[in-house]
Amino acid sequence: MLIRRRALVLGIGIAPCDGDQPCHQDGSLFPTINELDCMLDQDKNQGVVQVWGDLYRNPFTAGFLMVPQKPVWQETADLTATHQKVDSELASFLTRNQGLDVYETMRLLNWVGAPPSQHMAARSQYGDRWAHMFGFTNFESAVDDLPTQFGIMAGTFNPDFFEIRVSAAKDADLEDKLSDLVSKMSQSFSPILEPEVIHSPGRDKTYVQFVIPGARKTNLDLFFAARRIYDEQTWDVKLLQHSWLLELGVMLSEPAIRFEGMAGECLWGCACWIVVPYTAIRGEDLEDLRQKLEQVVKA
Repeated sequence: MLIRRRALVLGIGIAPCDGDQPCHQDGSLFPTINELDCMLDQDKNQGVVQVWGDLYRNPFTAGFLMVPQKPVWQETADLTATHQKVDSELASFLTRNQGLDVYETMRLLNWVGAPPSQHMAARSQYGDRWAHMFGFTNFESAVDDLPTQFGIMAGTFNPDFFEIRVSAAKDADLEDKLSDLVSKMSQSFSPILEPEVIHSPGRDKTYVQFVIPGARKTNLDLFFAARRIYDEQTWDVKLLQHSWLLELGVMLSEPAIRFEGMAGECLWGCACWIVVPYTAIRGEDLEDLRQKLEQVVKA
């Protein structure tokens, strides 16, 4: 997407469902999620950049959408139908209204620009709350327990807000259904701000889509399931599952060799590492991340 003089990169990750092949649900998801975490979380990304330079600064300048397939798979039990439905909904969201829907969503998420009262150059950083969950419904699917359907651990996540975007024919009578949807989603997520329903120009087909912003990796069942599988694998298998920083000889999801408590095992036997606590990679202690980083930098 090109806005004015600047190209914005929006990351999109399709989370696996139970119907996907085992290779899409194995321990490789653990280093994948950690690599995204160290790109999108400003504190962790700074810990990478501090050692390896600006080449490894966060590439996702428009944020990151995570797309759960679980609700569609539970409804269809058909992998092909699940993939087609997810692809169709994403394509609609990204292209509808000449891209205005996705632009406004990014603006609301504070990546394109801050709220109207602030200068467009202002932009808040997500920190560890970088996973924005993209969802949709046809009103026939159950939405009473969306956190569970999205793979969010019960009682761990309450977003600041969410919005529902609707594209439908002008004569479509959806008000009662939308009111019921807002009520059920509000009960599930308890947002701080009142949910908003936004209507976009539509034709014959109805799309009802939403983004639930600001989940941490530690809010996701997927992260802990992948970590458990990862821990049971051999070192050689773990090596093949890393990607980002591997050309530098760094296994991001393993502990640093020479810097106790830090992450980034060095394959070459030298002092390669990243300024990110290993506990933050493991998802075991994220509360005092900034303090730990400051202590390491001062040292």
